[in-house]
Amino acid sequence: MYSLAILTVAALLLSLLLTPLLRDWSIRAGLMDRPDQKRKLHAVATPRTGGIPILISYVGAYSVLLLLPLHGGALIATHFAAIARLLPPVAILFFTGAFTAEHARPVEPHDA
Repeated sequence: MYSLAILTVAALLLSLLLTPLLRDWSIRAGLMDRPDQKRKLHAVATPRTGGIPILISYVGAYSVLLLLPLHGGALIATHFAAIARLLPPVAILFFTGAFTAEHARPVEPHDA
């Protein structure tokens, strides 16, 4: 029970801390998705890097849980080999989403 509460609070706090920082960095770095009224219909330019603080918060919360002497941390440590096998596909998905061709140029329906 405590493990789940700590996991939730850690993820929440990390998300609340990291999201504004990454948003501001994205604005300064020009990593914005600008509306074109064709495919991108949002009203104002939106940062493209929203997945980064989510991933960092997810990993950070589980790291906190792993470091604390609770049952949830022991459960993660017991199954760490299975978790480690999932990291390469997660990294591939993350970096594919972060650096897709759509970020470099617009993707037309016939390109997909």
